[in-house]
Amino acid sequence: MGWVLSVDDVPEARLHPQPSFKKFWKALRKRILMVRKCGECGTLFSPARVCCPRCLSMDLRWKKSKGKGTVYSFSVVYTAFDERLNRVYLKNRLPYVFVLVELEEGVFMASNLVACKPSDARIGMKVEIAFDALKLPVRVPRLSKLRLPPFRPV
Repeated sequence: MGWVLSVDDVPEARLHPQPSFKKFWKALRKRILMVRKCGECGTLFSPARVCCPRCLSMDLRWKKSKGKGTVYSFSVVYTAFDERLNRVYLKNRLPYVFVLVELEEGVFMASNLVACKPSDARIGMKVEIAFDALKLPVRVPRLSKLRLPPFRPV
């Protein structure tokens, strides 16, 4: 019997390396954050979705985001649920702040908060994407190597 990792279990939020995400990863390497836009109804939503949450259309496009938003919710992670994860993923990285950010475009994005002590994290805090906090791969690697840049306070 195996076990499944979720975004809460590792210090970097991740997206699947599907071919449809190629434009997303290329844009990130150019320091541009993209969100999804439905070609049918115009709804903006998280890049991780594969269909529109409003009309279920598969006609998806990309729209440039300002990369700024507000902390909607957060959790300070002091330890993983499993000792193996603490050794493998979290060595010298605890504690970290996992955030749900509401981008200015109204899209929610999960990632980490950096350049901020966990005790200083607040709901309503203004943040921006921290492209410089993470070296993005030149090519899209396997899933275990994909990481979203974190956010930092503005």
